[in-house]
Parts: sequence; structure tokens; C-alpha cells
Amino acid sequence: MKTLVVSGARSGVGKTTLARELSGLLPGSVRVKIGHCEKKEKEDDGFYYRRGITFREIARRHADASFLIIESNGILDEITPDLAFYLGADRPKPSAALAERKADVVRGSSVGPSEVARLARRLSLDDVTVRKAVWLAGARPRRATAVVLAGGTSSRMGRDKAQLVVEGAPLVERIRDTLAPYFDELLLSVSELPADGTPGGMRVVVDRTPGLGPLEGIASSLAAAEGEVCFVAACDVPDVSMPLVYRLLAYSEDYDAVLPSLRPGTVEPLFGVYARGAADAAERALRMGRRKASSVAGLCRAKIIREAEPAWYVNLNTPDDYADYIGRDSTEREP
Repeated sequence: MKTLVVSGARSGVGKTTLARELSGLLPGSVRVKIGHCEKKEKEDDGFYYRRGITFREIARRHADASFLIIESNGILDEITPDLAFYLGADRPKPSAALAERKADVVRGSSVGPSEVARLARRLSLDDVTVRKAVWLAGARPRRATAVVLAGGTSSRMGRDKAQLVVEGAPLVERIRDTLAPYFDELLLSVSELPADGTPGGMRVVVDRTPGLGPLEGIASSLAAAEGEVCFVAACDVPDVSMPLVYRLLAYSEDYDAVLPSLRPGTVEPLFGVYARGAADAAERALRMGRRKASSVAGLCRAKIIREAEPAWYVNLNTPDDYADYIGRDSTEREP
């Protein structure tokens, strides 16, 4: 039996989400959560134990498991697991200090090839599976680039969507700040150099052939990126689901393009992950006269992932969209 522990700075950082993803990734795994209160009615898969249970007892009860995935900070007082994850955040609770110190993989960090190989040997897994686990935790086993597409004409909005202000910041800066902790490089894809300057912390990539739409922005950015894999997001999506981004990145170990389906029968190519193999596909699509960004999926190894909870996704195309979003956002912030 191999033991993995998922710990975090506090509640609400995604420990359960990660534990579930790991359980789906590792065959023969059992997921265990240790808490200080009664099990919530909505707790579904996995096992729940009250704080105070020993690791010895947990291991005895699940002796047939190949992988024991434990969601807990406190268990680290008792054991040093085969692999420990730490999901950081502000306002950490006291137990977070030990959890971070014992962690092999920390959300937002880079995990190099030698470390991946070491963890793979420890867990008796292949390197690809370990890289997937690292991606799911919000860390990086490869150099990764984030691309914000801001080359559109904003014709329906009537003004530059990238500069729409949400919670005191332009959209492009809001998206930049969300993505920056999880990527090695951030690119701003534009059709021409912006007259009012570039947001700090981003490298500008100008479309090599203007007027071809977002597919040209994707192709130009993939050609310019230093990362082995790129996450692409349109500048008019104010909220980014990072757990979905982590899943898309994990699938990039097996596919060239990984795109979400946010509604039945649809695919969202402007919120997707593109590996090196997708660059040639994007170039071929453009040479064939195709303008739709979704054309890439038909020309390379592609994976479409269904997003089970897409309510977070909002696309600001029109003044009404913007007004509705600002109004909704204000209402949700009211005490």
C-alpha cells in the first residue's frame, strides 16, 4: 500500500476536489477524509473518520487498497507519506506549517523531471501518471505558458473588452492575476500593439497575419511560447475555474489539445490547453482557410472534457452581458 496525503492551509482550498481526482487517476485507491465534526450529508464517495483515529487503524481497515489517499493535515503528525500535497492560501491554520514543510508537491510550484522520477519510483508508478497528479494539484511538472487572447475587435461590446473594469481592475489584469501563480510565463495575444501600453508581467505577441481571428492569435502565441504546454483564455471571461484548468493540463500528457464542453453539444476552444503538437494543427488549419479556433481539434490528438459545474463560466460579449455581470457580482458581495 502506498499512502498519499492531501493537506491545505485551511478549508475551501480544494482538498476534497484533488483527493477525488487522485482517486480517479490511481487504480485500486481508497479515499479517506479525517474531520473534527460529523460527516456531512452530502459527502458521497470515500470514507470519513473523526479526528483521533490512528493511521494504523485506517491502514488496517483498508488493507486491500493499492493507494490510500488521506485528506488531512493532522495525520502528518503521525506519518511521513509516500507523497504529500499542500494547497496553500492566505490565513493558514496552525497545522498548515507542518503540512507545507512535509509536502513533496506545493500548489503553484514547479516540480522538475528528476523530482517526478523520484516520486514515480517511490510510488511504483510511471512518470506520466505522476506528472498528471502534479498538474491536478496545481503545480507544474513542465514549463507552462498562459495566453490571454485580446486581439478581437469588440464590435458587439462597442469598446475594448480587455479594459472593462471588474472589482476595480481591467479584465485583462484580473485574468493575469488569477493565472500568474500557476504559470511560468504569461502572454498577451493582440492583433496590433496596444497604444496604452501592456499590463505588467505579460509579454505581448502580435498576430503574424492580422485579421484572421482568434485562431491566428492561438497559432502566433504557440509559436512564441517558451512553455511546453499553453493554457489559452479569452480576455472576456472574468472568472476562471482553476480546478478545470488543472484537469485540462493533466490531460495534456496524453493529448495535443484539451478543450472543455461547458454546455451539451458545445466545445470552448478559447478556454483550452494546447501542447506542442497543436501548433502544427493550428498552422495547417489557417493554411486550409479555416478560421474557427475549434478547427484545431480535428487536426490533432484532441480530448473534450465535460465540465460538470459550468455555472462559473460567463462570457462578456455585449454591454448587457457586462451590466448583468456587474449587477450580479455586486449582489453576491452584499452581506
